[in-house]
Order: sequence, then C-alpha cells, then structure tokens
Amino acid sequence: MPATDQYWRNLPQMHKVFAGSSVVLLLATVLMMYKDESRSWRVYQRQADVYKAEKLEKELEAVRTGEYEAEVA
Repeated sequence: MPATDQYWRNLPQMHKVFAGSSVVLLLATVLMMYKDESRSWRVYQRQADVYKAEKLEKELEAVRTGEYEAEVA
C-alpha cells in the first residue's frame, strides 16, 4: 500500500477545534477554582487559622522562660 500525503481530517479545521476546546477547558477550570475559593466555609477556615496561630504563639511564649533562654544561650 503506497504512502499518501492525504490526512483523514482537515488539519486547519482540527487546529481550530482543538484551540476552541482548549479555551473552553481553561475557562471551565478557572470558573471551578473561583467557585471553590469563594465557598462560605473558607471564611471560617481563615479565622480558625488565625486562632490556631495565636494559640501556638501563646504556647511558645509559655515555653520561653528564663531557664529556656539560658539553655539556648
């Protein structure tokens, strides 16, 4: 069977279809990320992170006594 230079489909049209579907996929991905980041529980999670950081700072201050500073030095 001889090789031919013909393609099964029209390549310029396939490039346009691929580009269009890529743009649609990008937009869908960005939309999903936006909707995920704007969920209502994110506000509570950010506040919980602040509380957790404050708690860890207090625990760290409780550990840093004169004896600890002398041991570090």
